[in-house]
Amino acid sequence: EGVQWKIDNIHVYNLCTGPPSIRAELTGINEVSLNWNTIGNNRSVTAFEQFNIYRKFNEDDLTLLAATSDTFYIDYLIQGGRYCYQVKAVFNDAGIIC
Repeated sequence: EGVQWKIDNIHVYNLCTGPPSIRAELTGINEVSLNWNTIGNNRSVTAFEQFNIYRKFNEDDLTLLAATSDTFYIDYLIQGGRYCYQVKAVFNDAGIIC
């Protein structure tokens, strides 16, 4: 009694999958070659605006490393440690960036 419920701050967005596979290969002493494909996505490769590449070093959080329209990237390492990578596909879906 006397309680009012209000709905506020609702966000609706598309959930989009990134590339289905990514391959990282050490191609030099301090060079990592990243390659990924877009086969299996529900979008054609021409629909993607860019790919955002994230890197995690040791126990740090993922940080944006680069944005590219290619399906490959070369990362130059500055020190030894554990590196993890994540690639996200970005496209414009009728004005909504996904």
